[in-house]
Amino acid sequence: MKNFENLIPIATHTDQFMLKPEDIIRLEAQSNYTLIYYTGNRRVLTSKVLKEYVSKLIPHGFLRTHQTHLINPKYIQCITSDNKVVLTDTSVAAVS
Repeated sequence: MKNFENLIPIATHTDQFMLKPEDIIRLEAQSNYTLIYYTGNRRVLTSKVLKEYVSKLIPHGFLRTHQTHLINPKYIQCITSDNKVVLTDTSVAAVS
């Protein structure tokens, strides 16, 4: 039987995903929604606000770099001189 205790439930208007925290690259707030980017160049939009994922992912090492971004430090490629985080999927997250 599969171990579900470390999986993060992600609900969309049509599906329910169970993601491993280590597969999540970053989360980005978009108004009252959260866009979740994960491995395999995939993403999912959920109707929950970013704040709802913070308490679930901070224990897994995620960093809140900005009010609109929660990132997995495992995927940090570099931090630019203008205080932006570039991730391995070439996305950019703001730092406040």
